[in-house]
Amino acid sequence: MYLKKNVARRIIFILYLFVYGFSFSQDFYVDDGASISVDAGHALFIKGNLSVHNGATLTLHSNATKSASLIISEGATVSGKITYKRHVNDTDWHIVSAPVSYQDVQTFVADGNNDISTSGSKYAVARYKNDNSTGKKWVYHVENESDEENEEVMGNFNTATGYVIKRRSSGTYTFTGGTTANDVSINLTTNGTTHRWHGVGNPFPSFIAANDNANGSYNILKKNLEKLDESYTALYVLKGSGYVPINQLTNNDDIIFAPGQGFLVKTKEDNVTFAFEKKATSHQDGDVTLKTNSNASSIPTIEIRLSKGDTDKTTTIKYLDNTTLGLDPGYDAGAYQDGTPSFAINTHLVSESDGIDFMLQCLPESALGTVVIPLSVNAQENDELNFSVELSDLPLGFGDEIYIEDRENNTIYNISDSAYQVNLNNAISGIGRFYLHTSPTTLDTDDHEMLDKVKIYTSSRDNLCIVGVENETATIQLYNILGNQVFNSQFIGKGMNDIKLSNLAIGVYIVRLATLKGIVKKKIIIE
Repeated sequence: MYLKKNVARRIIFILYLFVYGFSFSQDFYVDDGASISVDAGHALFIKGNLSVHNGATLTLHSNATKSASLIISEGATVSGKITYKRHVNDTDWHIVSAPVSYQDVQTFVADGNNDISTSGSKYAVARYKNDNSTGKKWVYHVENESDEENEEVMGNFNTATGYVIKRRSSGTYTFTGGTTANDVSINLTTNGTTHRWHGVGNPFPSFIAANDNANGSYNILKKNLEKLDESYTALYVLKGSGYVPINQLTNNDDIIFAPGQGFLVKTKEDNVTFAFEKKATSHQDGDVTLKTNSNASSIPTIEIRLSKGDTDKTTTIKYLDNTTLGLDPGYDAGAYQDGTPSFAINTHLVSESDGIDFMLQCLPESALGTVVIPLSVNAQENDELNFSVELSDLPLGFGDEIYIEDRENNTIYNISDSAYQVNLNNAISGIGRFYLHTSPTTLDTDDHEMLDKVKIYTSSRDNLCIVGVENETATIQLYNILGNQVFNSQFIGKGMNDIKLSNLAIGVYIVRLATLKGIVKKKIIIE
């Protein structure tokens, strides 16, 4: 198809009319003076080669809910420039990748329609440099050479690279440059540091599948699985002031990134080639940031929220039968951290932990009610902390039995009912103080009048005392911190019973006492 100046818009309108918003063509030539516009939500499919004359324009649009796509047959010849207008709905920071090549940064920030925020001499356009100092990993564009570690004069936006960008108001970013009909790769290099994080992004003017649910054969995670750190097998999308991990779980949804969507990844080695496959691209009639087609079955989920004043941090635990107590690459997701955070909540793996903080941990559903999960908390001296919980799809009986254990205060508190509040006498960092328990029955006796006289304590290293059970058969079980049962016995209550323990390691245990009157759980420490 060959489009000339005065007939271009009319022909495109006819194509839209007959193919319901999608235009199809073989070879596609846009002549000098012609102007082609693809509206948000629509797509132009080119089965052959694309040529855009220097004096012509081919513009793709997006709005608050939809994005246009340009999809060219793989391996086709492409010449000339296109323009992509990438919409953002707010004035937050976003990780954005240029959906074209050779866009000059200086021209981009000088375009008043892009409305780029500034701070002093710095523009709100920055690339990620992983060997910079803590807190200075994002390097901002400036007009003149600077000696500051996190300031530089940029040239063109690098293809397939994610940049943080911020507008003064909602609107569109205009990118003009070349495009491709082939796979795109980017070399990710780490120099002199173990901080192997990188900013990358969708390089195509079309949507691209992110996980297996979106495209089982071709997607970003599948293509780059061997390149990513096993504890961080996810694509980290910036949302507000934090990051959301997109992985093979993500609520069982098919996740598809829109044109211009950027993210962070952590590689397992210092030098890797990260690839985007042309076969993973498609058009989607959906969200401008990322497309979520829900195939979700119910996944039992616990989100622990840690609040300090107006600041909230969260960590998530999900229960799926195909996961383990240890590391499940593509399901568990380590937390992005640039140095030690001053305020954060995460978890450590229940089994075989390497000391890594996880923002998402997946456990088998059998772990509900048995496994104790270490909470990694970072906070400062004199902070007032509030622990609360949001639940979804938990099995019957677990929804009102979620507990925070505070070992320093020797407290187990049901946060299903209300937040647990604690004032810190000292700064804390990591695990050792707070733990998460799930139970279909209560962890203390306050709400059980018939059992409120039962006392459970150790009188020696190998003796457990049970006081208050009389004239009935009782079952006693002990679980270690991993939730594994290490002791099981029965006895006839006689007011005070001594239960002999042997071969138990020093540590914290949960005692589960069951009688006909009910069940009570109690934490003990064997020293």
